[in-house]
Order: sequence, then structure tokens, then C-alpha cells
Amino acid sequence: TARRSDPNRTAIASVRQRVAQHREYPYLARRANLEGTVCLRVVVAASGRVLGVTPTCGTHQPPLLDAALASVSNAAPFPPLPAALGQRLTVDVPVVFELDPM
Repeated sequence: TARRSDPNRTAIASVRQRVAQHREYPYLARRANLEGTVCLRVVVAASGRVLGVTPTCGTHQPPLLDAALASVSNAAPFPPLPAALGQRLTVDVPVVFELDPM
């Protein structure tokens, strides 16, 4: 029997992927060798609009935190949620900033 895809898992993966695609490593953070992960809790409406973004863990160094928040703003709006998920979806999104080894 074929497994049906889980709409919740698919929607979460979609949000995380779009945020990752819109992540920009700040120039000054790279110059200062700043690395880290910013954990964000993103609440998305059924329409795909962002209802809220809250840092939950990880680094709170301003250039990385600001860039992580901008990655969500730049990724929005997200695709509309499947009706089965209701009016909103809350996703924990890790935004990773790692320098490439030389």
C-alpha cells in the first residue's frame, strides 16, 4: 500500500525550505567570523501570510538575528496551507549561518 503524504509534514518542509532559500549571510557577520543558528517560531495563516515570528533559541547576535528575521520576511508569502491544516500552522525554523572552511 502506498503511504499518503502527510500535509502537515509537507507544509512544514515547504516553509523551512523557502526560508533557507532566502537566507543571506550578512557581510559584516562573515567578516567578523560570526557563526550560529537562530531558531525562529513562524506562524503562517491559511492564506500563506506570516502572522508572527519569534526567536526561540540559538544565537541572538544582532547581525545574525536580523538576517534570520529578514529571511522569513523575504520568503513570505508562503503557499496557502492545505485545508486539512486549519487556519494556521506554527513551524520551528532553524536558520543556520556557517562559514565555509577555506
